Amino acid sequence: MRYSYFKIGGWALFVFIVLQVSCGKKKVDLAAPSVTEDTYYNSEVSFTKTVYGIYARLTDWYNYNGGAGAVQLPVMANLPGDDVTVTSSDPFEHFGPLNASDGRNSGFFTSAYQVVSRANTLLQKQSQESGVYQTPNLKANHRGEALFLRSLAFYYLWNFYGKAPLVTERITTVEQWTTPESQGTQMIDTVIRDLQEAANILPATWPASQRGRATKNSANGLLAKALMARAAFGGDAADYTAAVAAVNAITGAQLVSNFDDNFAVDTENNTESLFEFQASATPGDNVWLPNEFDAAIGRMGYYSGFYDNNWALFGAAIHTATQKLFDAFDPADPRRNLTL
Repeated sequence: MRYSYFKIGGWALFVFIVLQVSCGKKKVDLAAPSVTEDTYYNSEVSFTKTVYGIYARLTDWYNYNGGAGAVQLPVMANLPGDDVTVTSSDPFEHFGPLNASDGRNSGFFTSAYQVVSRANTLLQKQSQESGVYQTPNLKANHRGEALFLRSLAFYYLWNFYGKAPLVTERITTVEQWTTPESQGTQMIDTVIRDLQEAANILPATWPASQRGRATKNSANGLLAKALMARAAFGGDAADYTAAVAAVNAITGAQLVSNFDDNFAVDTENNTESLFEFQASATPGDNVWLPNEFDAAIGRMGYYSGFYDNNWALFGAAIHTATQKLFDAFDPADPRRNLTL
């Protein structure tokens, strides 16, 4: 019993000392944050940073730990079909075990809607600003970038899922959390409409220091792909005609004489490139950690294992073209040996 009283007394003494020390110190006044959402968007720089944030989410599609521990977009774009095979079992080829819980699937879905969310935020804040933009055409350029990047996410979402929810406004209420699935061509219709606008308001080029930002050519190139996709789905010949018009609207671009230049590190951003993710192996970058962006629209960490078939390092299968796809190419076609 004496021991119990001693323990209690010891704790009481400890609490008394802490209280005395605490009371002897001055109180710390925590001022309200100097920057809030309402005060942040008071300069063009703030809007530019918001645009950069949309581009930053694209990093998840290519880096190794893109939100789900695996490269997302190359797998999502290539494996669900008859043209790519693997050296062992893979859910994306055999479909049996493929479900929403697959990390690459859920990771891409999540990051795609993060792109959409950031684009919607920029568009909302632009609609509310008054007099902040002073640089000619900058507001229109920012809007064009947001529309293009949101369209890029929607294009993949519609292509992969068909009925993905069409979210075109910033989510600010609980009711918006459960946006219903889209129907038919609703999402690709929105993509086409937004890209038509973006192609009219985006700049033809950006300064070399801002290479990688969307341009008129970027919008027209993606517009052509979207029109072709809708034509294949609905069989409307008018979409094929419109796709040709979108391609004809591309200016200053041309096919490179050496097809290999599209895959060589020393010939990036060549005349054939319409929109190119500005990725490079950043010195000291940890590929196991999620990335935002290292420098605006400049260097972003990426994982090249998918591209150089080095998957064995991580215990995964090597991805390769099926014999059927390989045989479909003329032996003289440079794409066969370089990419298949």
